[in-house]
Amino acid sequence: MAVFERAVLAQLLKNGLTELQLQVTEAQQEQLLDYLALLHKWNHVYNLTSVRDPVQMLTLHLLDSLAAVPAFEGAKNVLDVGAGGGLPGIVLAIARPDGVPDAGKSGAGAGQRDGLHEKSAGLAGQTAV
Repeated sequence: MAVFERAVLAQLLKNGLTELQLQVTEAQQEQLLDYLALLHKWNHVYNLTSVRDPVQMLTLHLLDSLAAVPAFEGAKNVLDVGAGGGLPGIVLAIARPDGVPDAGKSGAGAGQRDGLHEKSAGLAGQTAV
């Protein structure tokens, strides 16, 4: 599926969350899908990830990042020095708004990632370091 079909992706996200046994609100699920839509859109411009298919992006990026959520239980500060595109930091920030990651940025893609961070709705409190 090269086209972003939100309803299909929403169901796959719900299924994945069930398998991961994560409690994520409907609003957070919408934020995750909004972020995925932005990642899909801007990936064509800035090559943020080699994954192009939205279903694979959901599986390899969102669900993989969400699988790490339990490891951060109780953490108050998290530094994301991820590989780009806001992963896993934005996903963790959505899933764990009480333990918002700080995003470490460097390199040529940092400016493009800034835009992705800014456009990800509801992520007040995320700090660039």
